[in-house]
Amino acid sequence: MDGLAFGAVCYRDPAELAADACASISGVTSAGVVSCSAPSVTGSTLSYTLKTEGTSATSTRVVTVDLQPCDPQDFEYWQPILAAFFVALVTILCARMVYTKVFNRETA
Repeated sequence: MDGLAFGAVCYRDPAELAADACASISGVTSAGVVSCSAPSVTGSTLSYTLKTEGTSATSTRVVTVDLQPCDPQDFEYWQPILAAFFVALVTILCARMVYTKVFNRETA
């Protein structure tokens, strides 16, 4: 397992996971404006500071989330299969070319 999952998305890069997670947490709720700052991924744990600014009070707390391992379905994951397909395709085309050169002779 090369990646970590946050929500339904699997990330290979921890910095990208932290940035996307913090961006998805920010917004407006019934408690006030919620914002995220200082996201970091250590091992399989995401931690960030959650700030809620309401009409009467502002609260700040540190949140930690355990992340699950996952396999990212990106180009790096499919690269061996694509390489094998390309090699097989070239082999078949070369074999067809040799076959037509050798066995496609006219006899008179």
